[in-house]
Amino acid sequence: MTKREKKAFWRDFYRYIAQSSGNWGGGLMVEGKSEMVLLGHVDHILEHQGHELGLGGYRLLIMPVDAQGKSNTTKIAEAFVGEGVQFCVVVDHDAKKEYDQLEEVAFRWGEETKDLEGLFGVVKIEGSLRLYMPPRNEVEALLRDPHSKIQPIIQFLREKGAISLAFPGFSTALPIVVDNSDDGGEAAPILIDDD
Repeated sequence: MTKREKKAFWRDFYRYIAQSSGNWGGGLMVEGKSEMVLLGHVDHILEHQGHELGLGGYRLLIMPVDAQGKSNTTKIAEAFVGEGVQFCVVVDHDAKKEYDQLEEVAFRWGEETKDLEGLFGVVKIEGSLRLYMPPRNEVEALLRDPHSKIQPIIQFLREKGAISLAFPGFSTALPIVVDNSDDGGEAAPILIDDD
């Protein structure tokens, strides 16, 4: 395959990703597999414990997309824009260039956290290809702590509509009901104290 053919292949593939995501209402692009695991855990917890968090019926409503590295995020984003499909992006702290290009639709991990592994206190071993997959109970503990470092990304996902109220029939485990707070009927924060 020539360089030109490869470029055309990837361009078509990214368009396919955007079109497929459009069938789910949009795409949520992340850098790698560990973030995909996190999103799966968050979606499961919302379905089965969402009522305890003031979010009965909330789910992850747009398609997670593994960009397989920060350098691909802007290329795939171009396909989403070209297809007119809603999307948002989550990148590691070192992806400054990519974040600057996608700032309006992007979340970038902070200086302290750096990336998903940093969120869970795991230090990446230099030269290692090992991926840290956070267990669901750790994710749930962070979701229940209103001061945890996961809060900014969850808030970002809510603001972008990636996490929202599911349509009737989407969630089989919970009724589509949102617990309201006491401040004028706004949806309660995603995470609440257990006190």
